[in-house]
Amino acid sequence: RPGPVVAVIQTNVPQNNKLRRTVEQDLKDFSRMVELTVQTCEEEPQLDLVVWPETMVPAALNPTAIEFFTGVQSYYSGEETYHEAIRNLALQMHTHLLVGAPAYEGFVQETFADGSVGPIPLPRYNSVYLYYPDGEQAPVRYDKIHRVPFGEYIPWVGSVPAMKNLFIRWFTPYSRDYSLAAGESLSVFDIPVFAGRDEGHSETPEVVRVVTPICYEDAVARDVRRLVYEGTGHKRADLIVNLTNSAWYPGYSQQPQHLQIASLRCVENRVPMARSVNGGISGFIDSLGRVQKTIEVNGRRQWVEGHATDTVSLDSRRSLYGLLGDLPAGLLALITALLLLWGKLSSRRVSSS
Repeated sequence: RPGPVVAVIQTNVPQNNKLRRTVEQDLKDFSRMVELTVQTCEEEPQLDLVVWPETMVPAALNPTAIEFFTGVQSYYSGEETYHEAIRNLALQMHTHLLVGAPAYEGFVQETFADGSVGPIPLPRYNSVYLYYPDGEQAPVRYDKIHRVPFGEYIPWVGSVPAMKNLFIRWFTPYSRDYSLAAGESLSVFDIPVFAGRDEGHSETPEVVRVVTPICYEDAVARDVRRLVYEGTGHKRADLIVNLTNSAWYPGYSQQPQHLQIASLRCVENRVPMARSVNGGISGFIDSLGRVQKTIEVNGRRQWVEGHATDTVSLDSRRSLYGLLGDLPAGLLALITALLLLWGKLSSRRVSSS
């Protein structure tokens, strides 16, 4: 059935802009993303949802962080201005905004290389926020659960501070702890959609349930299934929205591979997907895994900026994988192990006789 009208924004922010941040460059990149959003909304005034890529907002947007940094003089001063800018944009464009940004739920004082002392956010999360058309932020957010080893946390030695600090010092480009905390909640965003509005139908909105795996979470089948299906096998989501930053990967191979992997998640769960990716490839995939539309500029889908809009078709069907998960694979593995054991024991009996 026809679902929400969704726009995805594709930025082309080099990873160096994020690794070697400056306030001026952050503002420039953010302003360009806002410009792309305004262009999209002007071209399609009946948008239900606009999606920004992973971590493209260079500021924490959760209330704890905004309250802490308001009036605090530090590198993070001015964080609240990004929140206000997004609020005003949602209100001005009268649409929902799903944005990728960090979240800070605590702070510690740390001495920097120049001898100054300032607050450092701990724990930190890689998060998704929803802003309503009235400018208010949704009371729930999604924090990335499946973190990238070494890129977002340090396995094995992460719980041993001394070893962790040595690893960061000698094997990473960072001077202090960069690791992220893992999210715990399988958050679902409810987005009201007025179906059939072109024909003047339906004054009562239909709620579309959206889940937002971040980056390579959509490469892990069991994680996406947990987001889409309840333990009983009933669907808890109608649409997957993937927010990704692919600028980590140079060249032209990784982005098409990620798109192909994302298509499998749509087939497995019978749910469509919208993808907003820094560096590309952004676009839409239907519930059968078919790529419907991608952002393309002068024949290129990667390392360009732009926007695309599509009316997403929802699918109420459930899949076998959604119902059973990895149970069939586990049973086959068990049967294989038992057959191997039986074959081994049988060969021993034949040898002894």
